[in-house]
Amino acid sequence: MTSLKRLHCLTHGSLRGPGLIAISIVLLLSLLPIPAQSMEREFHADYRAYYGAVRGAATRFSLERGENDEWTWRSFTEPAGMVGMFRDDEIDERSRFRIREGELIPRDYRYRHTEDGELQRKREIRFDWDRNRAWYDDDGDTGELEVEDGTLDRFLTQLALMRDLSRDERRDEYTVVARDEVIRQEVVYAGEERMRVRAGRFDTLRVELHDADSERKLVVWLTPELDYLAVRLEQREPGERTIRMDLDDWDGL
Repeated sequence: MTSLKRLHCLTHGSLRGPGLIAISIVLLLSLLPIPAQSMEREFHADYRAYYGAVRGAATRFSLERGENDEWTWRSFTEPAGMVGMFRDDEIDERSRFRIREGELIPRDYRYRHTEDGELQRKREIRFDWDRNRAWYDDDGDTGELEVEDGTLDRFLTQLALMRDLSRDERRDEYTVVARDEVIRQEVVYAGEERMRVRAGRFDTLRVELHDADSERKLVVWLTPELDYLAVRLEQREPGERTIRMDLDDWDGL
């Protein structure tokens, strides 16, 4: 599996086949979590991604406020380090949502993976909350799912986790749309650790997320010093190298 696609799997499940290194973290995503108190202002955070010991990608996560109290959570990933000498892939991932009574209400999600300017893979989800339905297009495979209130796209799951932690709430699971199905993502709170990354040294809370039917595990280290922004994310899967993302810099928090 390519390192870029494997890094995307950190938040979006398995993508099989050859490829490259980069992320869409969603949170090793997928995705990184948006600090709850930062919801009222725009910000960005930069991460370095590693495939084993090799630096493979650079990812910027940004939060932007649009019209009608609509927010866009975006990640943009491109090859870096030695990988950047041989690859020209880009991953652009976005979720649009509103905040209602303190809860995230997703509107739509979009994922694009291009190589040398040509589209390689796409994914879209559109939520219809009047009907409690979610329409999806997974690279041409389309369908509609029934969703309950509180359901998120996977890219927003860790954001919801961060907001809950900032309010001293700890949920055991989240309901998410993952490709062509609705699943439960389980959450394990694994204690506190002191963590050093390029951005500095932080006190963190270690949290593990995994789907009930998968051996893959996403581990995130979240710091209350930055409103529970992730300072490190790791995907761990039996028989595969660990994919890691470390916080490099941030602005606006």
